[in-house]
Amino acid sequence: MASLLENLIDVLDSENTEYDRLVTLAESKTSAIVAGDIENLGKIMEEEQEIVGRIQGMEKKRDKFLADIANVVNRDVETLKLIDLIQMLESMPDQKQKLEGVQKSLRMTIDKLRETNGKNQMLLSERL
Repeated sequence: MASLLENLIDVLDSENTEYDRLVTLAESKTSAIVAGDIENLGKIMEEEQEIVGRIQGMEKKRDKFLADIANVVNRDVETLKLIDLIQMLESMPDQKQKLEGVQKSLRMTIDKLRETNGKNQMLLSERL
């Protein structure tokens, strides 16, 4: 199970990196919206699509690792959440700490992306 956990942690960390790239692009998009730079906005959106494609591939891997872990711990994959898995790792403190850390980082990155995207939506609405 340790290797499955490491694989899950690695894929979550990679997802976080890609989401962080989306945050950077979203911030660049803000500047492009404010400046009315349609050409740059188009380039940013193309880059976003590439990153989203990579994230979708990582999500499939994550789902597979979670399914494998659910099978090992005899839990229903549909109900096993990361927070449940973290709680189950009391006997594996290193993996628990790593999984907890990457889960928190990912949540913070996604929250920042949502906030920036929300701001961009408002800016776009105002420009229209």
